[in-house]
Amino acid sequence: MKLNQKNLCEYICFAILVIITLASHFWRYTFEGTGYLAHFDDDFFYYLKIAENISIHNISSFNTLYLTNGYHPLWMFVLVGILKITRTTGIHFFLVFSTILSILNISVYFLTRRLSLRFFETSVIPVFIAIIATLFSTQLMRSGMEIALTIVMTLIVMDYAIRNRNHLSEKGTIIIFGFLSSILVLSRLDSAVFVLIFLISPAFFDYTSLKISAKKLFFFGLGGLLVPLYMLSNLIFFDTLMPVSGQVKHLKDTLIPNINVYKSLILFRPSRFFIIPTLIGMAISLLVFFLGPYRKDKRYIPLIIPIAFCIVYYNMLAVSSDWHLWQWYAYPFVPCLVSTAIIIFSHIPGKLPIKQSLISTGFAMLSTFFLLYGIVSTHRFITKITPDNNGIYIAAKKIALFAQQYPGIYAMGDRAGMPGYLMDSPLIQLEGLVMDTAFSKNIAESRDLNEVLEEYDVNYYVSSSFETGEDGYLFVEPAQAKHSKFTMKGSLNQKPILEFTSPPGIRTAIFKIKEPEKI
Repeated sequence: MKLNQKNLCEYICFAILVIITLASHFWRYTFEGTGYLAHFDDDFFYYLKIAENISIHNISSFNTLYLTNGYHPLWMFVLVGILKITRTTGIHFFLVFSTILSILNISVYFLTRRLSLRFFETSVIPVFIAIIATLFSTQLMRSGMEIALTIVMTLIVMDYAIRNRNHLSEKGTIIIFGFLSSILVLSRLDSAVFVLIFLISPAFFDYTSLKISAKKLFFFGLGGLLVPLYMLSNLIFFDTLMPVSGQVKHLKDTLIPNINVYKSLILFRPSRFFIIPTLIGMAISLLVFFLGPYRKDKRYIPLIIPIAFCIVYYNMLAVSSDWHLWQWYAYPFVPCLVSTAIIIFSHIPGKLPIKQSLISTGFAMLSTFFLLYGIVSTHRFITKITPDNNGIYIAAKKIALFAQQYPGIYAMGDRAGMPGYLMDSPLIQLEGLVMDTAFSKNIAESRDLNEVLEEYDVNYYVSSSFETGEDGYLFVEPAQAKHSKFTMKGSLNQKPILEFTSPPGIRTAIFKIKEPEKI
């Protein structure tokens, strides 16, 4: 009878979790017209516009003028696949896309629960860990970015490594592990740091025999051939091994850490509700692991990898990039949260003079609390962010309407994703994120912005990050790295032909650079 009650409680918790997840991904479709676009991040539309051009024009380009590889390949493959099926970027595409996001989101629950059950005798604590991991993932995945797939693949790789911890010296197991790791890397390329940490850890590398380790690395590489093949295709088609977006973001001439990276970890909303406890949990779990007798247990060694990944990843970003971070950059914290929770809850509660039944009741109450938080947080998200108060959506609609009336070649830096998607006119992305290697050199050489606009035959320049001074309107591109040495600066001593303000007080201006050529 008790078992049935526990199962019933778990089913109820899961049902509530599914409702929260579906509301997060599908409530947007209750808005009129294209209002559902307001619930996706601006950077998602870089993906979608390129996917549209690949699907329709067979060209990997944001504007059909310049080839680009400024995206993570596996997510682009998913989007192009959906477009091939739906044959539209309208509502049918988005409904299928949101269904896939929901499936990925809910799969976090099952993967986390299965992974956690390897360390606990009952399902109470694994269910709790699965609930918080899924709620955290929901906040990150609903933006439409590639990290939805990355989070799932990270958990799959972790579970495979722990499940096969005694077989990671066998050829077949290593090849499969290499293949899964390559899928993870292709879902988001900076997850290669996670894989590299795994390869040099005692969970994989045999420090007693370099010969055995070399053999394991060979078979791992055999399974992970997709990554070098991807890099080779980049070299052939785009004249670069890695995406231009990553190259632009990592233009930095000093090793002094970018303090904005660390600020972002605390300021991410609403994810800081999960990030801050995870940061505290990281410190506790490392103490528990290294000071206790558990560091020799092969099950726990892979759990340290996500924690090490978080530490290395964000410090690498701070040293190598002057850019701000956006919420999807918090994706390493999901597997890190799972790891820290397993390490702490599998060791500390058992040391306390408390009955097991009380511990189970406590975690059941915690699960209830987090589900209530999930309901409140989701309600706030779906009611607070609407087409009427989303500044990027409002601005994008106005820019697209203007471009419809005044066709030509447009240029825009920050917030150019949704406008570029909605516009029929080509748009030069001045941050270089979805341009080519030649354009990234303009930024690396800190060229004059006015010269670049002229060189690229720009008719209209759109800016939402400008200042006014004695020389008129002053611009820095990329605006997100305006304090960096590697930027293009320019000015225009003329009034914009259109200027407007959108929430939360963002000024956007459109300047005519030169008359479009008449056809």
